[in-house]
Amino acid sequence: MVRFDDEFSGLMSVDVVKLDLEGGEHNALRGMEKTLAAHRPVVVCETADWLPQQKDGPGRVALFNYMASLGYEVAAGFAGDTVWRYVG
Repeated sequence: MVRFDDEFSGLMSVDVVKLDLEGGEHNALRGMEKTLAAHRPVVVCETADWLPQQKDGPGRVALFNYMASLGYEVAAGFAGDTVWRYVG
């Protein structure tokens, strides 16, 4: 497995990130923490109802808390996805 930050560290701009990883979203976001801090993109992430029942990873609350710790707030939600925007 490769971290986003390691593989794509030379990107000039990241405006939007869309993730649908069947429960792996939190791990993927942790792997792009430097990118999120540097570019502050809008993040669209699946947070379907099944996420709290995961056995092998953090649940929905942990994911929301993690995004808040990075300075993101929920901007919208639709069809099982959540849209976060950076607010500082």
